[in-house]
Amino acid sequence: MLRTRGALVVHGRVAYSEVGVSSPHTRMRSIRNESASRYAAFLIIRSNMKVEVEFEVTGWNPVSSDTPESGPVLSRVEIAKSFGPGAMVGQSEGEGLFCGMNSPENGAGYLVSERFIGELEGRKGSMVLHHGGLMGPGIEPTTYGDIVPGSGTEQLSGISGKVEITRTEAGRHLLILDYVFE
Repeated sequence: MLRTRGALVVHGRVAYSEVGVSSPHTRMRSIRNESASRYAAFLIIRSNMKVEVEFEVTGWNPVSSDTPESGPVLSRVEIAKSFGPGAMVGQSEGEGLFCGMNSPENGAGYLVSERFIGELEGRKGSMVLHHGGLMGPGIEPTTYGDIVPGSGTEQLSGISGKVEITRTEAGRHLLILDYVFE
């Protein structure tokens, strides 16, 4: 699905849309319907915001595990995290599925769904983050993820976006959240 950050809507049709702007300012990139100027129109502007916040894993409770005679270990873990200080402050709890964490140099992966409760740039509420990662021989560790659409509550209602987990130069966990409110 192509995400637009700004769109000119004419009688329910997108007349132009803007894709890939990295700043909160919007500019028209292309006209998709030249006859758009003949119709009454209105502009919907959505600007992506980006925050980076350090977090600490405060709870790690293995719930179950599958340890085969050969091959990677599969495990399920209850996880708790603390975020902040910074633009995102709060706690999260969730569950993770992990593969190969007993010998990650041979290859490993994870998937986590967690509910964050706290504040994001002064907005209070909760949202669900769903993210994963892979690593292995000759493969640079990568992560990917999303804010689960429709999961935002209170002042975080309508939030959607991308999640990335990395490490700072000092080795601390870092969450990068690129988000927008619908």
